[in-house]
Amino acid sequence: MTNMNNFVLKALKDFGLTDKEGEVYVYLAKSCPQKAITISKQLQMHKAQVYRILNNLRSKGLVKSTFEVPMHFEAVPFKSFLDLVIKTKKEEVTLLEENHEELLAHWNSINFECPAYRFGRFMIIEGRNNLYSRIFQMIERAEKEVLAVTNMFGLFQAIQIGLVDVLEKSKTRFRLLTNINKENISKIGPLLERLATKNSNLIINHVEFISGICPHFIMRDNEEAIIFLLPEKRPSIDSKHETGIWTNRPTVFYTKTFFEELWHKSININKRFIELESK
Repeated sequence: MTNMNNFVLKALKDFGLTDKEGEVYVYLAKSCPQKAITISKQLQMHKAQVYRILNNLRSKGLVKSTFEVPMHFEAVPFKSFLDLVIKTKKEEVTLLEENHEELLAHWNSINFECPAYRFGRFMIIEGRNNLYSRIFQMIERAEKEVLAVTNMFGLFQAIQIGLVDVLEKSKTRFRLLTNINKENISKIGPLLERLATKNSNLIINHVEFISGICPHFIMRDNEEAIIFLLPEKRPSIDSKHETGIWTNRPTVFYTKTFFEELWHKSININKRFIELESK
């Protein structure tokens, strides 16, 4: 039950609630209407803090209160909450799409010029969705070639967010390096085959990593790259807390040279499948 609560609390946080707001919402959703003083005692929070949280949740349409004194508070059903989040997100996307051209026109009308800056730039990107959104943009902008190194977890995550659709639209050459072994072939094999059928320009090779640790990066046209930072804990398919460094000076990290060295040592995935089947 604790793991399930943690999963729900994490989802609520992703939907914009704070940790404390999530705790109060879950408590109310799993109980009868309660007074603020009862919530304060049960969750061991200060009464003033509970009132602030209840007011916030009420303003978001997630909590209802009675007219009686003292007031009793009741959470809207979780399904209603999910429907509300989905509706809000859809409306936000629709509004952006409808105002896309107008926003760009207004933005471009603001005249502002900077002198050319000769140094490269870098940016820390946190969060799985943010990282892969940037990666998908890089793939869409590619004119010559995309180079990538990743592992099974990275592939799962990229496919979950929409890599298949991005590859299907891309006409650029794409070279992908990954590691295939007896332990992961049953899971990674179908993924790689699925990707290969969506883009005839995609070449996938297997490579052995001497350190046993798979680097994780992607580079576009030798002009920009994202290098994933190694997590402190073992990676998870469901993890959303990846961090990466984007830079428009990938040569600083010798990304292209490193990739080509790995590629030279790699073999095509079909040969790797045959190798593993014969063992």
